[in-house]
Amino acid sequence: MSQSTRSFSIFEQTLDLSPRQSKQAVYFVSAVYSLAACSVLMTPAVLWIKLLLLCVVAGFFFYAYNRLKKRPRLKLSADNEWSIYLPDGQWSSVTLEPSTRCFAGLVLLVLSHSNGMVYRFFLLPDSLPKTTFRHLKVRLNTW
Repeated sequence: MSQSTRSFSIFEQTLDLSPRQSKQAVYFVSAVYSLAACSVLMTPAVLWIKLLLLCVVAGFFFYAYNRLKKRPRLKLSADNEWSIYLPDGQWSSVTLEPSTRCFAGLVLLVLSHSNGMVYRFFLLPDSLPKTTFRHLKVRLNTW
């Protein structure tokens, strides 16, 4: 198979994007909130204010951690049509927004639905199989 034939086969297949939980994202969120908790503890304030602020930091941490558990199911068809699996059990068509960004180790995916909902996802390399992540980046960069 020649190089040109192989590269065109990337565009002729449907990409099933069902990411798993990213360990990199969990480590990053944990590190950020640990730093926030340490800064609260080092603040020269009354003990009850520190405890109150630690509760707020812990609440935000658990909110962010639970958001990381929610993983989307997306499909990118061969004709560049995006679909998202909604909680009601239906696949719905969405459009790719121009604010989508693709970096070496990160894809910031912004999709909008016809009802006005905007879905924002960040995909790290460890959340998808290597070939799927590479195919997604190639297709986004050639758009």
